[in-house]
Amino acid sequence: MDRIGIIGFGFSGLMVVANAVRSNTKPCMFYIIDDSSGWGAAYSTTNPDHLLNVRASGMSAFADAPDDFVEWLKGPDAAQAMKKYGLTKQYGNDDFAPRMLYGAYLDAIWRDTQNRAADKNFELKLVPSRAVAVQKNGELLVLTARGDAIAVDRLVLAVGHEVKPIFTHIQSPNIIQNPWAADALHGVAQWPSPVMLVGTGLTAVDMVLSLRRAGYQGEIAAASWRGLIPQIHATPTAVLSLTPDEIAAQKNLQQLIRFVRNKIRVVGDWRVVVDALRAHTQTIWQRLSTPDQLRFLARISPAWSTHRHRMAPEIAARIAAAKVHIIASKKMDVRLEEECLMVTCYPPSGLQHISPSRIINCTGLELNLARSSNPLLRQLLADGLVEPHANGLGVAADHTLHAWGRAHPNLYVIGSLLTGQLLESTAVPELRMQASVIAKQLV
Repeated sequence: MDRIGIIGFGFSGLMVVANAVRSNTKPCMFYIIDDSSGWGAAYSTTNPDHLLNVRASGMSAFADAPDDFVEWLKGPDAAQAMKKYGLTKQYGNDDFAPRMLYGAYLDAIWRDTQNRAADKNFELKLVPSRAVAVQKNGELLVLTARGDAIAVDRLVLAVGHEVKPIFTHIQSPNIIQNPWAADALHGVAQWPSPVMLVGTGLTAVDMVLSLRRAGYQGEIAAASWRGLIPQIHATPTAVLSLTPDEIAAQKNLQQLIRFVRNKIRVVGDWRVVVDALRAHTQTIWQRLSTPDQLRFLARISPAWSTHRHRMAPEIAARIAAAKVHIIASKKMDVRLEEECLMVTCYPPSGLQHISPSRIINCTGLELNLARSSNPLLRQLLADGLVEPHANGLGVAADHTLHAWGRAHPNLYVIGSLLTGQLLESTAVPELRMQASVIAKQLV
C-alpha cells in the first residue's frame, strides 16, 4: 500500500486528499500531519462580515465541478450551517458568501471524503502534530514535534501561509504580528485610540471589520508603501477573452504593460481586462525573465494586487463607513518610549507622527525561505530537499508541481510556496487546479 504524507491540512491539503479519494481506486494510506483546527485563517473566521472575495459561482472547491459550491448552498448542509451562524440571506451565483459558510462547505467535503475513503479502502490517519523535519534516506521520513517518525513514499507540502513579521527590533505585546491568532483582538473594545494597521490590502480590510464588530470605536490608521486599498467588484460592462497567440506575442514586461493598457483603452473597463488575464497569468509569468519578474514585484505588484484582488461592494461600503485614515509611506520609523509606541510616517505631504495603542501586522506573507520562522522550511532548504525560486519567492518546482531538490520527484508543493513559480497561487481557482494535478499523480 502506498504511503502518502500531507503536511498541512487547510484548503490545499484537504483538496489534495479529496481529489485523490474521489478519482482513484488503488488503496493507499494518507498521513495527514497538522496541529491546527479549521481550514486555515480565511475559512475559520466566525465574523459574518468576512465575505469571500469571489462570487459564489467561482468558488467550487473542485476544478471539474464548477457548480459544486453553488449547488451545496441549496442543500441541507448549507441550511444547517446558516441556522447555526444565524444567517438568513439565501446566497446564489452572484453573491459574496460569508467565509464561515465556506468553511462549513469544506467540512461537508471532509465528511464526504472520509465516507468515500472507507468505501474504497483508503486509510486516512490524522497526526495532530507539527512537522519539524523531513529526512531522505531512500524513503522520506517526516519527523513531528511530538516525536513521530513517519515513513512515506511521497509527500505533499501544503503548509499554508506564514505571516511576514514587522518591526522585529521592538519587543512589545502591543505589536500584533499575527492578526489571525486566537487572542489577537483580546479586549479590543477597551483599546485606546488610535489603532494602526501596517498594510492596506485584504488582510487590513478584514481587520477593520473585525475591530468594528468587536466593539472598537476609535480611530484606525492604515499605512503601506503606496497607500493603495483593494478595488471594488462591479458588474462587468463588456465581455473579453484573450487568445494564447495574443499572450505569446508579448515578449517582455514592457510589451505586456503596453498591451494591457491598450486593451483597457479599447474595452473601457479595466476590470474586464484584469479578469480576462486571469486564465493566462501563470503562463505570462513563467515566460517573463527573472529580471522582468523582479521588476514586476518591485514596481507593479502593489497596484496589480489591488486591482486583481478586489472587495465585495458591501464590504467596500463598510470600509468607507469605518473612516480609515490611509497613509502612503515608503518609510516608517517605530520606537518605544516608556512602553508607548511612537510611529513616524514619511508620506509625500510631510511627516506624520502617530502614537497607536496597537500596531497590527497586515503586510502579507513571508515567502523568502531563508527568513522563514518555520523550522521545517528552513531544514528543507538547508538540506537541499527544496530549492528557492530564482526570484526569491517560495520554492522552485517543475510543471507537475514536484519541488526541485534532493527529494525530487517524491515531494510535491501546493499553495503560496509556488508564488515565485506561478505568481497567482493563493486563491481557490488556482489551488483547486493544483490539488487536482497533484492528486492524479499520487495513486
